[in-house]
Amino acid sequence: MQVWYSSQGETVTLLHFVEFKYDGSAEGAIEQIKNKQYTDCLNDYYGDILLVGINYDKESIKHSCKIEKLKK
Repeated sequence: MQVWYSSQGETVTLLHFVEFKYDGSAEGAIEQIKNKQYTDCLNDYYGDILLVGINYDKESIKHSCKIEKLKK
């Protein structure tokens, strides 16, 4: 799990929660972020949050990605 942010000056405008999977699914990575409640640590943050799931398939050697936007 990694968290990135975008800002304008000193104001955080967007948070990105990124989960990577190997031979799983991008959808499964998003579900993990939700099920483990990773965003709950930001109870005082009311901006936009992107959940990003990225999967690498070792057979096809391709990546898949799913992005969901949350509003807290």
